[in-house]
Amino acid sequence: MCYTWAMKVGLWIHQGSPIPLKAHGRRSQSLFRTGFDFLRRTFSNLPLFSGRFHQALQLLSCT
Repeated sequence: MCYTWAMKVGLWIHQGSPIPLKAHGRRSQSLFRTGFDFLRRTFSNLPLFSGRFHQALQLLSCT
């Protein structure tokens, strides 16, 4: 479940601002890593990121 949440958050972030491509054509960071880093930062400082956290929670509820 956590892997899926990180992937969905990574895709959501990528849709908002695309992850840059390197010279060989691959992304500089995977979708999972992007989502995981976002969730890690959010959980470490929840009062600061509470609005974005609620948006990320909505990705799990599929609404």
